[in-house]
Amino acid sequence: RARSRAPNPVTTAAAATTTTAPPGAIIGRDEDREKILAHISSLCATEGPVILLISGDGGIGKTAMAEMLFKDTRFRCHSRVWVHTSRYLHEIGRSVICQVSGKEEMSHASEDDVDSITDRLHELLSGIKVLIVLDDLYMYYHEWEPLKRMFSVSDKGSQVIVIATTQQEKEDSVIQSYSLEPLHEDMCCAIIKQIARRSEDSRSTNREDLERMARKIAELCKGLPLAAQLLGRLLKYKHFEEWPALLDESLWSTDSPLDLALELSYRSMPPNLRLCLAYCAISNMQPFRVKEDVIHQWIALGLIEPSNNTISAMKLAEEYIGRLLDMSFLQTAKLQQVLLHASKKFLFRYFWFGTWYAYKESNYKII
Repeated sequence: RARSRAPNPVTTAAAATTTTAPPGAIIGRDEDREKILAHISSLCATEGPVILLISGDGGIGKTAMAEMLFKDTRFRCHSRVWVHTSRYLHEIGRSVICQVSGKEEMSHASEDDVDSITDRLHELLSGIKVLIVLDDLYMYYHEWEPLKRMFSVSDKGSQVIVIATTQQEKEDSVIQSYSLEPLHEDMCCAIIKQIARRSEDSRSTNREDLERMARKIAELCKGLPLAAQLLGRLLKYKHFEEWPALLDESLWSTDSPLDLALELSYRSMPPNLRLCLAYCAISNMQPFRVKEDVIHQWIALGLIEPSNNTISAMKLAEEYIGRLLDMSFLQTAKLQQVLLHASKKFLFRYFWFGTWYAYKESNYKII
């Protein structure tokens, strides 16, 4: 897996937040939440930190699950820290330090400073209860032990709970794993209907049309809530007479409903919006981007072109941001920041190589 060298942005404790889960993202996960909370509760009876990995394929809902836990009232007595797109130990540690202390610290820390970062963390975490979420964690084999040491506070008055979303599997005496399973078709159907449904006075759709279509699409989502969300939005913005085209067998020859949903969502965008998204995907930018900075860059590059004088470029760019958020290509964070969704893996593949490769009829076909 490629690992960017760009340092993670660090927010203060007051500004720390999760990404905002879109509507429908957390349908069908209540049972998983209760199982995870019960598991954490049992682990808290032991000494040392609790480190729980929430694992699963892309689009399965790992970040949404972590957000449910992060906001659960049962952690109301804990300080809460969220680290986005964790890549390196020193960046993880420094982000936690700055959020817990409420100020910038160790801004020049490097990979050689892990020990000093660990010492500072132990000072800050001593005597407090804290819940730390590491979203999109990736660790090399030799990094697991330093990660455990980083959160192993000896003070008996401390309680350090670390929840990490990852596609990796790891278990030992300290690190435990919980694998998210695909959602039942009924849950995917509910997500699609919730997102696709809008005021019916604006179209001649009825509930039977939506129920029938949502049920057929849910069968193809393979239990991936992100795929259900994206396809639900396609239904929302298409006239119901266009809906059957989404069931074309030639489209569903791919093994990945998520990749297909992302591709169809991209192709449904107007040309200028595609260019704006492409810029976010391939430019050498931080995972976090201040919304106004992104807008000004789009305008400076001529990617925002109002079709008439009734709307300004700034206003149109705001609408573009809103559209990308609604389609799950961007996520929001506080301080007027936007975050490129994990779907950037698809985007890099799509834009960097210039073409989309799909496997069809035992041959690779360029679409």
